[in-house]
Amino acid sequence: MDFDRKIRRHAMGNLLKFADPISIPFLIERLGDEDTLVKTGAENTLIKIGEEAVVALFEPFKSDEAETRLRAVFVYNGIETETALEKLVVLLYDKDSDVRGLVIKRLEKSLTKEASHELWKIAKKSDEEEFIREIASKLLCQNVTSIEDIILEDIKSENLDNVSLAIGSQLYLKMQPLGHGYFTKFIKSKVPDMRILALISHRDSKEALKISKIMVKDEESEVRKVAVELIGVHGGKNDLDLLNDLKNTPSLGVWQVSKKAIEAINKR
Repeated sequence: MDFDRKIRRHAMGNLLKFADPISIPFLIERLGDEDTLVKTGAENTLIKIGEEAVVALFEPFKSDEAETRLRAVFVYNGIETETALEKLVVLLYDKDSDVRGLVIKRLEKSLTKEASHELWKIAKKSDEEEFIREIASKLLCQNVTSIEDIILEDIKSENLDNVSLAIGSQLYLKMQPLGHGYFTKFIKSKVPDMRILALISHRDSKEALKISKIMVKDEESEVRKVAVELIGVHGGKNDLDLLNDLKNTPSLGVWQVSKKAIEAINKR
């Protein structure tokens, strides 16, 4: 056995036993060691040290070696901290799929406001790669935290592309009901997804039927389908003529939803 490697292994055993924060710089360096036992020992010791080791992990996040980055993320996850969680978000761009997968697994558990803000920056970038935007938006939808003020300001700014508007609207609705003023803005939007979200946000309100009977005339078939579905939920016998009139609609999908709505009303 390599004598130097034997010394490193022995030293790592002692460091794990005492888990002294003073050893953090050495342990961070050993995450890139050529010996697997030394690397694993460094991981376990850093996890045992805990919160004090978190900031030092940001350096190996930038390593050129994928395994070093992977081990650093593993240590971060093992500490079970939310300190500077937003620093993990940048690793969604990592070229190594294992690193990305471990980062996603951690972000799926919980998000801080700062991490959510960083994810929203990715989701709303029109020139960003589609799969990265999709990952960011899914993570936000799973773990929305209190960034509705930021999202709403961006929606109102009109500087977002259609995809960002749709993502932002979904997130905003997930965080809190859509107030009347913003409902009016959304229902009149030129973006079909926003009109759909406005309808969905009021699906349980007293005004749902009235609004749906207006939106059933929308130029976009996907909006009409949601409106018809809501008529099926809230409507009565007096609404059957309106639904039957949709037989002549050029959209087969709208008529199929209409038939289901008619059946639902007739069963009541």
